[in-house]
Order: sequence, then C-alpha cells, then structure tokens
Amino acid sequence: MMQVPHPDIGRPPRRRFTRSPLLHGGGRVDRRSSRRLHGGFPSIGDASRSARPDARAHRLVPKTLAVTQADTPGQITVARRRSPGRSAVCYGAPVRVGPIDRSRLPEITALLEASCAFDRAAQVADEKLFGAGPSGLPDALGAWEHDALVGVAAIAGTRIRVLAILPEARRRGIGSALLDACCATARRAGVTSLRTLDQPGNYLAPGIDERNTLAIGWLERRGWQRQGEVRVNVLIEVRGNPRVSTARAEALAVVAAGRGYEVRRARPDEHALLDAVGAEFGGAWPFELSRSLASDPPGVHVALRDGAYCAFAAHDGNNRGLGWFGPTGTWPAHRGQGLGEALLLACLVDVAAHHPRCEVAWIGPRPFYDRVAGIAADRRFVVLARELT
Repeated sequence: MMQVPHPDIGRPPRRRFTRSPLLHGGGRVDRRSSRRLHGGFPSIGDASRSARPDARAHRLVPKTLAVTQADTPGQITVARRRSPGRSAVCYGAPVRVGPIDRSRLPEITALLEASCAFDRAAQVADEKLFGAGPSGLPDALGAWEHDALVGVAAIAGTRIRVLAILPEARRRGIGSALLDACCATARRAGVTSLRTLDQPGNYLAPGIDERNTLAIGWLERRGWQRQGEVRVNVLIEVRGNPRVSTARAEALAVVAAGRGYEVRRARPDEHALLDAVGAEFGGAWPFELSRSLASDPPGVHVALRDGAYCAFAAHDGNNRGLGWFGPTGTWPAHRGQGLGEALLLACLVDVAAHHPRCEVAWIGPRPFYDRVAGIAADRRFVVLARELT
C-alpha cells in the first residue's frame, strides 16, 4: 500500500460532543448544534445521499490528528485524538488507504450502489475499478475504517475514473485521503495534471454530472478547476418508439444497398476494422470497438463499398451492459449517403433487446439524433482538473 499526505488532518467527524463545549472566537457553542460545517464529501461520479449540515451549526476549533504508519508497509492510518489543552474529546475510527483487488468486488459493488445516485457505477464496477483502458490497467484504491470498506477510487493515467465514499462515512476526511492517494499515484507515474472521469476508452461518464453540485464544490474548494464547455449525453427511448424498429433498420440498409453499400453486423474477428478506424480516426476508438466486437453478438455495425470500410457504429464498448451508444464515424468521402442513420438504427435495435433507453455519450451533432430517433432527455457533465505540484 502507499503512504499519502493527509491535508484534512484538522477535520473532526460530524458528531456531538459529550463533554464541555468548546469555545470559538470567545463564544459558547451550543451542545445541540456542535457539528462542524465544512461541506462534507460527495463522491465523484455520484450524488451525496447524506443530509447537509444544519445551517445553524458552528465551526469548531479543529482537533489534532495522529497519523501513524500501520503494520502493512506503505498504508496510512489516520486517528483523531484529544486537542491539546481542551477538555472535549472526539475519537474517530482509524482510516487505512491502500490498494484493493478483485477479491473485494462484492463489497465494492455494494458500496457503489449505496453511494452513486447519478451514475450506474455498481453495474460496471469491475470495468471501472479493474478494467484496462487504452493506456493500460488502472490503480484501484480502497479506504477502510477498521475492517469495513468505506471508500474506493480508481486512477488510470491522467484520469480519476471513480471516487466514492459511503454516505454514512463522509465528513471524516476519508474522501480527501483517497484523493491524495490518487494524486500520489499519478505523481509517481510522472503525471503532472489530473482530470475527473473522462478517460477516453474507459469512462464512467464524460465528467461529473452537473447536478452533483456537492462533488463539484468539494473539488473546487481543493483547487480543482472547471475545464472547457459542459459535455452532453442524450437519452433515446428505444422501446415503443416508432422510429426505432427492425423494419426501419432493414429498410435503411436496403436504401444504402441501392447506393452501392453493404450494411451488416461486424464479425468478432474483424480486426481489419480496428486498423482502418485507427488509421482514419485514431484516438481510443479502436480500443472501444475491440470491446464491442467481443460482445455476443458483436455490438458493431459497418458499411462497406467495394470491400472498403466507409462507416461504422458501435454500442456497449464502454460501460458494457448499460446500453451506451458510440463510437461512430463515417469516412469523409461517404458522408451524406444515409450510412450514419442506418448504422445508428441497427445499434438502437440491438440495445432495445436489453434496455428501454439508449444513452448516446459525448454527442456531436445533436440535431442528427433528434431527427433519426428523437431525444427523450439529456445529461450534462462538468470536467475538473488540477495541476500536480
């Protein structure tokens, strides 16, 4: 396990004092409202389900913490202790932060289910905590109070894929300890800046859901800054939608055939497609396509002319099993021929067999999706980043 700094050493947990009240600025602290108001920790990629502190709460003089080296080399233990010269005592359970592996996947899944309200992180827990990305495997971290897992995080390259704390374990500095562990891991790998969630090829979401204001504010108070424009996913109803049907998908394929194109499902061993997409579009798309091809049946549809690839579309290459659409692309010389529409419909029909909705991630031309299938709703995301010094 790793040793990390702990910047929130002065933060007591949200609990009432059982001895004499502390003084703050010469004023008496009411025993009934002696919770510290410091914002708490809402998980990245989720929403806090814990109650906000009472608006009447007073900020107390922080206590000192004992930071000790645990028996396992490289892990950090944080334990609260008595403030020097003060009568009030507030003890908290020791916190350990260190690597976590797949053997704890049931616990991780339960934690994400309890912590994440805006993202279906629990359903893709293995993929996000342990699955490879274009740059390799992530580092998965856990936080424990005694033997209880109370937080998890995963970092891959320059991205934090996920960071979540159980609602009942928040406001104890555990989130800060995990965040510091991510930063320390990145520094050791030579990374100079970190971003939230948007790792191409393996991402829970294109950023933090903008409704998750607690997580966004928590990071901003720690020096993280918003990057660029808000990103958008759109949701398409695929069941009971007259524009999404096998008959329509087949009709569009017939139209494409009349223009000299073959529209079909890709084969599992169609590695030439990955090479062609890599050469034309680059980036992480070949990686996502390889994951889509591994589904049964493959979640990739292609359009060819004279044996050459002209367009492609895929689903469930990222967030496998959630019915996400993408990536998709058409070679410039073949745009305007209806290939994108035909391939999108083929994928939507696939998704409808398992899900009532399809989520189109990181959209480009919104009017295209609205015209072809109709947009039922959208989700907006904020990306934050921080320089590592």
